[in-house]
Amino acid sequence: METATKLYSELQSRDPSSISLANTLANLYVSKRRFDDATAVLQKLAAVWPRNAELVKRMADVREYAGQPAEALKLREKALAMAGDDLTLRRTEERAKTGRELLEAYAVDGREAIRAYEAEPVSGGSAAAFVLDAAAVRVYPDGSIVNRIHTVQKALEQSGVQEIAEVNVPRGAQVLALRTLKADGRVLEPENIEGKDTVSLPGVAVGDYVEVEYLLAEPPRGPAQPGFTASAFYFQIANQPNAWVTYTVVAPKGVGMKVDAHGMKVPEPKVDGDLEVFHFETRRVPPFIPEPDAPPSANEYLPFVIVGAGDTGNESLVKLYGDAFQERWLRTAEVDAFARKAAEGKSGLDAVKALHAAVMQRFSGRDASLSQTAASTVAQDRGSRLTVMKAGLNALGIPSRVVAVRTFNTDPSAYTFPRTRCCRTRRCAWRCPAPSRCGWTRPCATAPSASCRSWPWAGGRRGCCPSPASRCRRCRRRP
Repeated sequence: METATKLYSELQSRDPSSISLANTLANLYVSKRRFDDATAVLQKLAAVWPRNAELVKRMADVREYAGQPAEALKLREKALAMAGDDLTLRRTEERAKTGRELLEAYAVDGREAIRAYEAEPVSGGSAAAFVLDAAAVRVYPDGSIVNRIHTVQKALEQSGVQEIAEVNVPRGAQVLALRTLKADGRVLEPENIEGKDTVSLPGVAVGDYVEVEYLLAEPPRGPAQPGFTASAFYFQIANQPNAWVTYTVVAPKGVGMKVDAHGMKVPEPKVDGDLEVFHFETRRVPPFIPEPDAPPSANEYLPFVIVGAGDTGNESLVKLYGDAFQERWLRTAEVDAFARKAAEGKSGLDAVKALHAAVMQRFSGRDASLSQTAASTVAQDRGSRLTVMKAGLNALGIPSRVVAVRTFNTDPSAYTFPRTRCCRTRRCAWRCPAPSRCGWTRPCATAPSASCRSWPWAGGRRGCCPSPASRCRRCRRRP
């Protein structure tokens, strides 16, 4: 052990930025109960990697081994400031502070929900029913979120057994309860089958209950979008009644929590000590029966809320996408040569038509949209027609923009908080060769160029070019 410690210490001095060497040396010191030396090694490495949360977590473990729980707690809080979506670390911190599980104060006892359901059953003529549909959300100062999801369902008919016996636990979730509650009082838990996407609950029969409860963490939105946005919570679902629906969101005081309610009325958040709390629950909700030819987006008719704070609208989201995809249409010598050859000395709208025809002819097949750069597309003769069109227009000196266009199948409702799927289904390049007229090209299409041009803001005809501040007719938001 002494020899290994000496050799690793020498290696670490030669390469002080190596994380693996420092961790190994720290482990050797811990095994010899030299906790201060292990901490010193990790502190030196943390100075090289100041944003590495794993190093801070390892230091916290070392201080815990050294019998310094207060120091360990401070280090874990520091690590959470860097990695707020680390659910294991978050649970460890909560137990150290309160001795309880995350969001335990806002949890609902599954057996209490079952007793309430049995006192007043709800069927609605369905094969299964929700006895409990509960969600509690905790928001932290950095914008990270922890969700506590708890559902209890009952099989009312044999076909309902198939609906509730297969459970899909989200990736990254940590299960608190996953079991079959038999009518005779027995509790059955499933086996863990490696590689299986879903969990098959054992022994589910008509009259039995299935209980699922888990924690799920979400990272903050990032500095480009201050604040937070919790996932949408629905108070009615299709084909199953809901005996008890409850939703709670807890955030630090002063964040300015807002509720974006759709299809329902809810109370405003309240201040409770150092917290802002939104809570709403309802009982005996009938199932939603889908109608023929109903809108494709359930958000148009199901009641739901989105709770958040900070940035509203999609302005910051558009800027974020612009920064992320700017390199996709960087010009290269090959892209410039392709654009000049396609234009053949033409200018204005004629040059746009010629470039569009050349792009559609050369780059056939499935379009890669924003996932591939213009340079790699030209080099491989396949990829993204969109990025080549955008880069080619830039090479010809024709101003152009990439916009997201909302199609008919997309929910037209206005949303308070940023949504990555506001106008999601088509991305198009439009250009403005003259102040009063514009052509709109759709390089994602595979049809001949004549059918790929339209002017959607003018009803399919030539019309005025929308300014960057114009709002989409359907979503009333800026593209």
